[in-house]
Amino acid sequence: MDNFDPRQTLFIEVLLPLNLSNTFTYRVPYELNEEVIVGKRVSVPFGKSKVMAGLIFSIQETPPKDYQARYIFDILDNETIVHPFQLELWVWMASYYMTSLGLVYNAAMPAGLKLEGESKLILNPDYEPSLELDPNEFILLETLKANKEISIAQASSLLKLKQIHKYIHSLYLKGCILLKEDINEVYKPKVVNYITINPDVQNDKQLNVLFDELEKRAKKQLQALMTFIAKYSITGEAEKTELAKHDLTNSAINALIDKGVFVQESRTKSRLNYSENREAIEALETEQEEAYHQIQLAFLDQKPALLFGVTGSGKTHIYSKLIQENIEQGKQVLYLLPEIALTSQLIDRLQKYFGEHLVVSHSKFSNNERVEVYKAIHSGKPQLIVGTRSAIFQPFQNLGLIIVDEEHESSFKQNEPAPRFNARDTALYIASKKGANILLGSATPAVESYYNATHGKYALAQLTKRYDGAIMPHIEIVDMQEQKKQKRIRGIFSDTLLDAIAEAKKNNKQVILFQNKKGYVPVLECNVCAWTPKCQNCDISLTFYKYQENLR
Repeated sequence: MDNFDPRQTLFIEVLLPLNLSNTFTYRVPYELNEEVIVGKRVSVPFGKSKVMAGLIFSIQETPPKDYQARYIFDILDNETIVHPFQLELWVWMASYYMTSLGLVYNAAMPAGLKLEGESKLILNPDYEPSLELDPNEFILLETLKANKEISIAQASSLLKLKQIHKYIHSLYLKGCILLKEDINEVYKPKVVNYITINPDVQNDKQLNVLFDELEKRAKKQLQALMTFIAKYSITGEAEKTELAKHDLTNSAINALIDKGVFVQESRTKSRLNYSENREAIEALETEQEEAYHQIQLAFLDQKPALLFGVTGSGKTHIYSKLIQENIEQGKQVLYLLPEIALTSQLIDRLQKYFGEHLVVSHSKFSNNERVEVYKAIHSGKPQLIVGTRSAIFQPFQNLGLIIVDEEHESSFKQNEPAPRFNARDTALYIASKKGANILLGSATPAVESYYNATHGKYALAQLTKRYDGAIMPHIEIVDMQEQKKQKRIRGIFSDTLLDAIAEAKKNNKQVILFQNKKGYVPVLECNVCAWTPKCQNCDISLTFYKYQENLR
């Protein structure tokens, strides 16, 4: 951290979450000089009436040449929320994927950390009433007298004036009004009320007196007290909402709080679920052990590795051993998956091995959950981060390994909304710059990945057998055109398929038929103009789902 003279004039470049490639120069008030650090958020005026939260991108002493820089309003963080490498990554992504730096910042930061607000006008209680005022200034001042505070937009609407800023500026210089900068904090910590029994009534004598008193006058309160002791012990603690679920009324619980029997304490609680249960990872089979050692040798040479393993060969088993190694070394691991749907199955398995070390990161979380995930990773607490493509933006503290599972999947490419990027390729860049190891895994590798592996750019490890001796399924491709020529089709099914279904039924086995179709109607189209409804954020046609009766 640089130490700046408290009376030195400082200017900062501020990055805003807008579709703009440039940063904006602002001046720092002297009293905030010592708090200015790259990676902190600041509230700044933007445009005529907006207040926005931006990120300190750089600090300088040189003022802009062509205009006078405006002052920042405040510094919003005590500590940095972005590491220097994150800024480096954003600059690289903006250049490599030919997008704006502001859009990358917008995609990288949780919505709860991107604050926005507006300037409010309030009447100065100490203003001089005898001042000479313009008619519009007088109307604006009278409006403020009738209202506690109004926004600039409201003032413009009430006075029916588009150019209201000159009157606001004039009233401000005359000392008639004050400007209040409101910025909306989106993230709200989860606050939980906890109940304990007052230590003053925890001895047997006091409890017996209390039991006798409650039995005579308040049996529901007695029930609440006895339930607490039975469920949580006399020295235990319970969430108030959980306690109320044991057929207890809130009025009985609140009455015991008022009497000083229960003590209520409000504390923030993480929305993230950490499991403390741990199981040992099973030993690797011979082929897995060989692949594992090949990957280790690649990492020693600081090369990316491709694990080319058939479906069901135990790739996740190898991933788990590598994750365990990094956690034992105090390093973080990023485990990338192409789809959110795959995370729930995998999380259950990984939680058995890594418990409280694991945290999940994906775009379907609420704003508050995403902020808590971001802050937890920034603190370095969770060492295993499992997520989809957006997880590459997390603020890793000590990244040791990146695993890209199903690396061939197109879902790693973001097309809409901008910025458009490939999370797998970005992960390769992150690994090279952070000195982390990276492992790509797939049963059907992408052509470019397999080419790199066979030409020495990546190391190649292979698994050719299914785990635990499982047999690969027989796959038969039926040429429907040929079946039609031979008149071996009944309805829409081939004789080959119908014979296989009959054989399964004969053996009392089940059959699953997959149809390559989503929704009731794949595309709706107007008969007159051929218009089709499309997503408001991209150009993908919407599909009609009959059960929900909606388009998505």
